[in-house]
Amino acid sequence: MTAQDMGSPATRDGMSVGGSTGRLFIVSAPSGAGKSTLCLAVRAKMPDLAYSVSHTTRRPRQGEEDGRDYYFISEAEFKQGIAQRRWAEWALVHGNYYGSSAQWIQQTLAERRDILMDIDVQGAGQMVDRFPRAVTIIVVAPWTSMSINISRRTARVCWIHWAEEP
Repeated sequence: MTAQDMGSPATRDGMSVGGSTGRLFIVSAPSGAGKSTLCLAVRAKMPDLAYSVSHTTRRPRQGEEDGRDYYFISEAEFKQGIAQRRWAEWALVHGNYYGSSAQWIQQTLAERRDILMDIDVQGAGQMVDRFPRAVTIIVVAPWTSMSINISRRTARVCWIHWAEEP
C-alpha cells in the first residue's frame, strides 16, 4: 500500500498526485491518545512513506534511539533553532521543547515524497497554518471530554474515534 492508495480527499483539490510536491499527512492528538501507535501501524503497511522525526530537549527514555525516535538536542540548540526559524512547528510541552525541521519537510516534499507526521495539537495548528493543504488526522481518545475546534482554514480533517468499551 502507498500513500497514493489512501485515496485522500486532498488528491481532488490539486494536492500533489502527479503534482510537483509530496503530500503531508499530520496525525495529531493529546499525549497518550494513541497517535504514535497509529503511526507505527501506518508505517508498517507503507514503508516508503517518509516519517518526520521530531527534535526534543527531553532526555531519551529507555529503548529510544537518537535519530530514530527523536533527535535529542540541548535546550540552547533548540532555542537557537527558534531564533533561526529552523522549525516548521515547535511547542513547549511538559517543560521540554519539541519541533520539526522545516528544511527536512520542505526538501522531502520537493522530492515528491509523502510525509507522515506524529505531533501534538499545538504543533498541528502551526503546521496547518504553514501547510494548509495537509491532510490532518485528529485522534480523540474515548476517555477525553475535550472538544477540538478546527478552523475553516484546515484543508481536510479526518476524525478517528475508538469505540468506548461498554
